[in-house]
Amino acid sequence: MVLQQELIKKLPADILHAAKNVIKVQVDESQAIVVFEDGTSVTADLVIGADGIRSKVRETFVPEHKLADWGDAMFRTTFPYALVENIEGLDQESTRWQGPTSWFFASRLGDKGYGVTFNLNSGGSDSDKPFTDVIWNAPAEVEDVKDAFKDYHHPVPAIIERIPAGTLRRYTNAFGPKLDRWTFGDRVTLIGDAAHTHGGAFGAGASLAIDDAYTLYLALRAVFPEALPISDPVSQSHLHVALDLYESIRRPHASKVLQTVLDGRQEQLDRAERLRAAGAVETDEQFRGRLSHRKFAGWLHEHDVEKAFREAIASRFTLTEKKS
Repeated sequence: MVLQQELIKKLPADILHAAKNVIKVQVDESQAIVVFEDGTSVTADLVIGADGIRSKVRETFVPEHKLADWGDAMFRTTFPYALVENIEGLDQESTRWQGPTSWFFASRLGDKGYGVTFNLNSGGSDSDKPFTDVIWNAPAEVEDVKDAFKDYHHPVPAIIERIPAGTLRRYTNAFGPKLDRWTFGDRVTLIGDAAHTHGGAFGAGASLAIDDAYTLYLALRAVFPEALPISDPVSQSHLHVALDLYESIRRPHASKVLQTVLDGRQEQLDRAERLRAAGAVETDEQFRGRLSHRKFAGWLHEHDVEKAFREAIASRFTLTEKKS
């Protein structure tokens, strides 16, 4: 929220319009038209679908792309730090705890705030899973989740006990298959969760979206230098070059992230099913051993988007020195 507020400060006062739900996007050689739920529309040279995992922009062009539930959900809340400050042993930075089918994270937010995020997999058969509705940002009750964390180490149960009524929100987790393309009609493209529906990627979802946006900016600036005038309407062929450059850099990387997430989640589900079938639970030793052998995702967390852009430019455009 703080980042969003800082970004908004950089925008002209009349350029941002809230509560504009997209219905569809129409595109032809000369323009793209975004149609909103309230009956209004806007015409643009380029439409960037940054409308999340349930993207209406994506749905317009890839209606067959469907989300599926993971059988789990994220829960989030923020509240005054004063409500938990007297809990003995409370970490003053952040605290994170991991279990076989759930995890918990909490951290101070500035001087006076406290944030809690946790994930819970329901388990059981498809018919009795409580998180298969794919509802986003729904109210949740603390009493419904306390039992899942009652055996967690202190201070997790104590923190959950202090969550104020009416503040907890539920975000049912979902995922979707890889997209074969992100760009449509050379005037519409996707970024962030709208483009790669992984439903959670090593805590890197926000950075992936930022890298998408930055790469798109670099690609547009490479084709439309700031010092030169831009044609009106903007040339479709020029947009094609920029969007193709952007997608060629980001889509292979994001597809690798998505496949890694899907493989890891399937492994997690298979492991949980084996334990349920055996009537067993994962021991601490098994859990520690599994985590200690995890591969470090340096290719994701340390990805250099500027280097990737330079390499793409070098492979496409070769400059040769003119000999006298």
